[in-house]
Amino acid sequence: HKNELGIRDLNDLGFDVNNKWSIVENAFTKSPFFKAISTPMKSAIDQLAFQYPDKKDLNILIPGAGMGYEAIYLHQKGYTNVHVLDIAKKPLAEIALKCENFPEDHLHCTNFFDFQKEPFDMILEQTFFCAIPPNNREMYARKMHELLKPKGILTGLLFNFPLTDD
Repeated sequence: HKNELGIRDLNDLGFDVNNKWSIVENAFTKSPFFKAISTPMKSAIDQLAFQYPDKKDLNILIPGAGMGYEAIYLHQKGYTNVHVLDIAKKPLAEIALKCENFPEDHLHCTNFFDFQKEPFDMILEQTFFCAIPPNNREMYARKMHELLKPKGILTGLLFNFPLTDD
């Protein structure tokens, strides 16, 4: 069964689904740079809160959970409609453990390209784009466009160059 973009699963995108999270988790837990929300993401959220102090119900998506710092920070700042999407269950479970009152129905374990939800006001992403093989980044752009409301905002740390040889 293929989705509308012709992708059967993440293996069709060049991902080893069974191995990627353990590699990512290892990088997150051992690196001194990933012990808290990153400065650019914290700044983006703080700017959002400053510019729109009464918009705590914005529909926000975070694709690729990582360690959940962005989702937890948004939740702690009072945002009530934060959704996190990841292909792996473990990072979503970590968010639920770290932030007990985070709505369970806002944690989505599915393939980004198969995700169907009402459009979002904002998508916050940190290095999710760079995890997509370069030959599939056009599909990423189309899916992001589909997931954003008209005049919605995509904010993130995106690297448009190979970070590794594999």
